[in-house]
Amino acid sequence: MIENRFLVLKYGEQNAITNILDDIKRFDDTFGKGDKFHKSLTLAAVKAVKHFISKSDWLTFEKFIESNPKLLTSFSDLILYHYSKDAIFSEKAKTEYVEPDLIPFI
Repeated sequence: MIENRFLVLKYGEQNAITNILDDIKRFDDTFGKGDKFHKSLTLAAVKAVKHFISKSDWLTFEKFIESNPKLLTSFSDLILYHYSKDAIFSEKAKTEYVEPDLIPFI
């Protein structure tokens, strides 16, 4: 998630999403079995970081995390705030982006 922060600021949300999806997929294909990549979780991570960036007044990454500790300690809770387990852990969500079924990202 640390890289998400920099890419969102540097490239904007859509370009950050494209870069992160490509990088994670390539990493999984190269060093794994190509079965760990989860598109919806990846996009949800970018959207969560973007949300917290927009709500924060920070100068350093340390201050950003200090003011948003849930990004490190409760990320799964943040995801399950937006998605039911059935939706986020579906086979469809793994290979294509599934919109949150509980609360949309803002």
